[in-house]
Amino acid sequence: MKLIINKMPFITMVTSAIEVYPKECYGALFGRRIGHTFTVEYAFAYQTAKRGKTVVDMDDNIEKCIGEVLQKFTRFRKIGDFHSHTTRIGTRLSSVDKKDFSSNDDIGIVVHVTKRKRKARHHRKALSGVAGDFAFDIAAYIRHNSEFQRFKVELDKLR
Repeated sequence: MKLIINKMPFITMVTSAIEVYPKECYGALFGRRIGHTFTVEYAFAYQTAKRGKTVVDMDDNIEKCIGEVLQKFTRFRKIGDFHSHTTRIGTRLSSVDKKDFSSNDDIGIVVHVTKRKRKARHHRKALSGVAGDFAFDIAAYIRHNSEFQRFKVELDKLR
């Protein structure tokens, strides 16, 4: 499995995580899946999410309504969601993340953001970098039945 993130959803996810730091952000991902490759074309950050330092929650009715509108506007289907972590758990899925994972064969992206105390590091399956005073790591997961698989994340060329 592989995930390609285009420029605008990449910017949306990173800035959303930084904006609400040290709380968590939450949003929807729209794009396509061809074979074993997902491509994220759009990311939408939910403004009304209830945020905490270790959890973020969204009203299911609002999420459904916004999802239907975005699907019509973008002409892409919802392929998953993203949220941020600001604690030592990093990009790993917490037990709450696993319980709330959207559905089988959708992707879940975790954006781990911290105040910058280090240089960008490289993990073969994560996308890492530095933005201003923050460092971030982005990891992607898919759930198939009850199993969670982490897979490779690539950034489409930033043009």
